[in-house]
Amino acid sequence: SDLLTIGDITTSCSCTSAKIDDKSIPPGGETTLTVYFDPNFHSEPIDIFRRTVFIPTNDKTTPEAEVVIQVGIKEGK
Repeated sequence: SDLLTIGDITTSCSCTSAKIDDKSIPPGGETTLTVYFDPNFHSEPIDIFRRTVFIPTNDKTTPEAEVVIQVGIKEGK
């Protein structure tokens, strides 16, 4: 019966940003989270690394959801 309200999304590194289509989601509803990664922001480690997106919500059980993305960089490809 209560709307899920999304707060200001943050990320673990400035090379990664994220936006969500809807900040209010009804019960049983869905929305799209889009995550952007800028490989030119700073030199990244070669191979696989992870970045985290932090999503604050008004859900008392999960006041902050986390989405972890895994990035694999192959230099020169």
